Amino acid sequence: MPAKTPPPFTLPTFIDSDEGPTGNGIMVDQVGVSAGMQLIVWGLDRSSQRSALENFTTTYPAILNTAANLQSPPFMPDWVDLRVVAGETTRCVDYIFVSLQETFSQEPRPDILAQLKDVINMHPILSADWNVTSRADKTRRVYFLPGSHGTEVVKARIEAALAHRNVDYQHLFIMKTSSGERIVVDLLHRDHVRELLDKPLIINQTTYHAHQPRFIIPKFGYDIAITGCGGIGRFKAGMDAIIRRRFNGEDIIAHSRMELDGDTYVVVMRSSELATTLVATDLPHPLGVPSNITLSSPLYLWFFNAQSCPAQSRFLEPSTTTMAGDGAVQPQLDSMREHINLAASTFNVVLRAQNQHISEIRNANNTLQNAMALTSAITDARFRLMSVQNEIGRLEADKSTKHTLLLLAEDKPGLVATYSAALEDIQGRLLHANREQTQANDDLQQLLALNKARLLSHPPPEQPPQEIGQHDDGPPTNRQRMDDQMNE
Repeated sequence: MPAKTPPPFTLPTFIDSDEGPTGNGIMVDQVGVSAGMQLIVWGLDRSSQRSALENFTTTYPAILNTAANLQSPPFMPDWVDLRVVAGETTRCVDYIFVSLQETFSQEPRPDILAQLKDVINMHPILSADWNVTSRADKTRRVYFLPGSHGTEVVKARIEAALAHRNVDYQHLFIMKTSSGERIVVDLLHRDHVRELLDKPLIINQTTYHAHQPRFIIPKFGYDIAITGCGGIGRFKAGMDAIIRRRFNGEDIIAHSRMELDGDTYVVVMRSSELATTLVATDLPHPLGVPSNITLSSPLYLWFFNAQSCPAQSRFLEPSTTTMAGDGAVQPQLDSMREHINLAASTFNVVLRAQNQHISEIRNANNTLQNAMALTSAITDARFRLMSVQNEIGRLEADKSTKHTLLLLAEDKPGLVATYSAALEDIQGRLLHANREQTQANDDLQQLLALNKARLLSHPPPEQPPQEIGQHDDGPPTNRQRMDDQMNE
């Protein structure tokens, strides 16, 4: 259960506008409409592999305070209701992924995440948006093709050119793909993506154009895509009409748009139940669209992005050949189709079980990572408070010494002026140190409150009762050490 009861589901106000380069779907057994309900938060500390997680942990109380001070405060999930995942586990990056815990609500709540996204974007440093994929941040990634020059040579040239343009990046590396090698750059700022796309690098009279992966930024988490409609006029209006007619209602579409230069239709239904039904529905072609144009089945945008938004051929060439002995071959084809369907069904069952097992492992790992991040943040806060307290003690002792010397030198005007100035300086530093102590203590108490809530929502497993005379002399577990340290 969530730490506090969320309000009823509400839809946001959608703005009909294309957002930058957001650039035959396979019907996937729905692992849940909530698969794409995830935010990406960037602008965090990236000094280590865990620093982004720790930075967001210590910043979240300030985000809650920002929401509470708004004229109409939105509902904000408590820390224990969030599932925070590191952006990458092998490299230092400035972003994390945030979603709601599965125990928060029986229904997907993209409206809560949308409100959280808006409040995070009020932060002077951090930014948030709907996440595109569970892997690298594609929205700030560009790549260059080496051409006829050596990849390592071009990589060095691009590094120098980006430094000359003052373009900051997190990582620059060579990626091998099925179509060849490319130089990939993960930038720090989205503005630099547009700059590199509009103004290619010119190095030694050779032009290197920046390319960007194909993706579509969701509007509401459970967006649904239909692709293969490029070049078809008024496709949006036609598909809107098809969906409304199929559901026998006008008030079922919250928002729809065309993306990827008109090749993909994206729709947001008014509820997650409607979205789930639409994904399982075979839709006819809109009026006027030839039947030999290949349109994908409705597919959650999350899965479409995971496939890198493949560009599909719109036309199928009609078959001009006939098979001899169709009557004899058809039963064989039917039998083969049955075997294929049975194998596919069995595979889906195994895949679902495997995905569930992987999801449980990931959830346990994420819970441990969040606990470790909170432990580190509490340790740092305690160290900061202790350092300030030591500084206050040193200043108090220095103040006492200077005061004694002032009394002893009362008949020496020169020394009196010197000691008086020193006492005034110490008093000012004490005032500043006391303010720091108050702030450090407030920060520590907030983190301890977060940890207390974490322990209440994820209590350690109960140990079986021991018989009389039975003693457990084994070493404490990592979880016990962590909880003991955080409650000291």
